[in-house]
Amino acid sequence: MRLIFLIYFIFVTVMKSKFRHSILLLFLFPLQLWAQSDFTANGLNYNIIASNEVRVTIGNYSGIITVPSQVENEGITYNVTQIDNSAFSGLPNLQKLTVSEGITTLWNNAIRNCGRLSEINLPSTLTEIGLGNFGWCKNLMSLNFPNGNSNFWSDGLVLYTADRKTLIRVPSSIYRAPFIVPEGVEIIGNFAFDACELISSIILPSTLKTIKDAAFQSCVFSSIALPEGLQTIEERAFAYCENLTSITIPASVTSIVEPFVYSSAFQGCKKLSVIEVAEGNSAYKSVDGVLFTLDGKTLVAYPQAKTDEVYVIPEGVTRIGNYAFNRECNNLQDFVFPASLTTVGRYSFNFLTNVTSLNIPATITHIDVWGFSANSNVTSLTVAWTNPNQVTLGVSAMGVVDNENLTLYVPEGSASLYRATYPWSRVENIIEYSTEIPTYTVTFSGEEIDIEQQNIEENSLVTRPDDPTRTGYIFDGWYIGSELFDFETPITENITLTAHWTTNQYTVTFDSNNGSEVIPVTTDYNTAITKPEDPTRERHRFDGWFTEATFENEWNFEEDVVTQNTTLYAMWTSTTDIGEILANSRTITGYYSLTGVKLHDEPASGFYIIMYDNGTAEKRIKKE
Repeated sequence: MRLIFLIYFIFVTVMKSKFRHSILLLFLFPLQLWAQSDFTANGLNYNIIASNEVRVTIGNYSGIITVPSQVENEGITYNVTQIDNSAFSGLPNLQKLTVSEGITTLWNNAIRNCGRLSEINLPSTLTEIGLGNFGWCKNLMSLNFPNGNSNFWSDGLVLYTADRKTLIRVPSSIYRAPFIVPEGVEIIGNFAFDACELISSIILPSTLKTIKDAAFQSCVFSSIALPEGLQTIEERAFAYCENLTSITIPASVTSIVEPFVYSSAFQGCKKLSVIEVAEGNSAYKSVDGVLFTLDGKTLVAYPQAKTDEVYVIPEGVTRIGNYAFNRECNNLQDFVFPASLTTVGRYSFNFLTNVTSLNIPATITHIDVWGFSANSNVTSLTVAWTNPNQVTLGVSAMGVVDNENLTLYVPEGSASLYRATYPWSRVENIIEYSTEIPTYTVTFSGEEIDIEQQNIEENSLVTRPDDPTRTGYIFDGWYIGSELFDFETPITENITLTAHWTTNQYTVTFDSNNGSEVIPVTTDYNTAITKPEDPTRERHRFDGWFTEATFENEWNFEEDVVTQNTTLYAMWTSTTDIGEILANSRTITGYYSLTGVKLHDEPASGFYIIMYDNGTAEKRIKKE
């Protein structure tokens, strides 16, 4: 069983590695030596697969080779119908390969990684081309069907299905900038652009619906525009695109295939800092550059270059998707898990080199294969299960327990259970901690603040109160010192939140009533203003500034304060004598009070207004 797991571990590790192609070649050479063939004819090795059929198998081939339609051995003539897995893979001296008519099948990697191979000719009888073919043939200049083919079509180098709806393979030798995928193509096939290191940009057609597994693996572009109309993105679609910095998922995408054995669509994208989702998508959303299902219950993918040192997984997330945080999220140092989280997927938290401690809540009830493994720098692991059987674990789900110098912190009274339960029993240093949850006080303070304090359990969130109001001020938020408080911050100590305010400003306008202009003044709420220089008016005496046009309340510049936009009115008394008035032939037509009420006769005393027949008026005072 241990041997099987070891083989599985090596396979998965290799397939997750950027250098998997080179590593696999190390296995191909001994496979060539070990491969069993039934017979050899004209330099090619064959396996008999039926009474009259054979397939070409692995050999150390070089130069110019033609795979024949038939071959004879011990007096029996066999039809050659297939080329086996890796038969022509990893052959540095193979230069030209012609596959004769009658052959129907190229198995996976049948022709791959032949550095000097420049020409491939394929038959019209070919009906199946397995995965990985023609990859890493960096000098390939010609890929043709000399006699045509009803299943496949080539433009001389790029391989399509006959209806040209699926782009099957772009050889690694192609140099086009940009590479334009023709309109009409609906599917980018498995490994189609894998390791096309000479293509710096790709333009996709509006007809595209599906991007298959590893379609753009190890490409070098820094950005790619995914067209509206795209529906499906499969696992490893953009894996190891190390220059990719951002990507936007179109609104039309309904499926980003979750990986099972291999890696996620964005695995190994070391510079990817944000995954956006177009507005209107019915299946996914982006929150602060992180990809989630639309309902927010599954965290799908965390971009490796995101700069957060501590990532607070949002409340409402119930599951961490497979490979969500896997490998090289090197800025991350810690996580805060929400109370809603119940499930950790395969390879979710792996190869996180700067994470030194993990605090796993009791709400998590299932951790899948390698959920928390290969985090070699973790020295502190705190778990909240009072019984280790409260969580189900996949194979090596808690591989972190094998870390050197790891201390496992478990709830009070449970250490003996952990010491008796695999895999926790592999940890030498197990320490119990008190399960009593500390409570902290959050106090709200500030001018005119009357809000009850809150008692908050450790690592829980403060409930944001309604914004306070204060006459003459705008509320700016709650602060700790000079820093605005984020209500998504878990509480770990007693804190005081202080209300910050911005003072409203108001303008005082001066209506000089035909006098000289006085410039308006702007001032803070509840402050006095400096008395301006008195205005002037010919043949009039300035009597002060009043808050009404009817001159009822005079403004006191020493005591009165501004609480709103205000207009002050200048009051005047005429200094013209009665003789001059008569000389100007002006006739008094009426007497009015300062509030504008017409009087029957000239008043006996006090202020009043005289109206003349030429439309002018003046204010007078009569003392008894």
